[in-house]
Amino acid sequence: MPEGLSILLLAMALTLLLAVQAQRAAAGSRLRQAFSLGAGAMAVAALNNLLLLLNLGSALVAPLATLTMALFLASLLLATLAFFNGEFQAKLRQAQELAAAERTRQASEHKHTPAAPPEDDA
Repeated sequence: MPEGLSILLLAMALTLLLAVQAQRAAAGSRLRQAFSLGAGAMAVAALNNLLLLLNLGSALVAPLATLTMALFLASLLLATLAFFNGEFQAKLRQAQELAAAERTRQASEHKHTPAAPPEDDA
């Protein structure tokens, strides 16, 4: 598979992933806006890669790359604002609860596992 094609497929997959995350985020939230802008940035990057793969639009490479970077930076800014506004608190709490439950489960498994008998070196 040509290198450009694998990069194009990766960009398309990331576009889809970010679009799904945007749809799952609360309507009107900065987090949703951040994911949407990230998906837009990946879509523009995928378009740029497609044009390069097809040997078309070499004059569009710089403007499309600039647009991609602008969208990524705006997405990063909105994600940062979402973090400081507490939009990540529920997700962080959920991750902490899952980690605590996993630690508890592992500790109970460790208690119920019989100790291995000592090895005889004789």
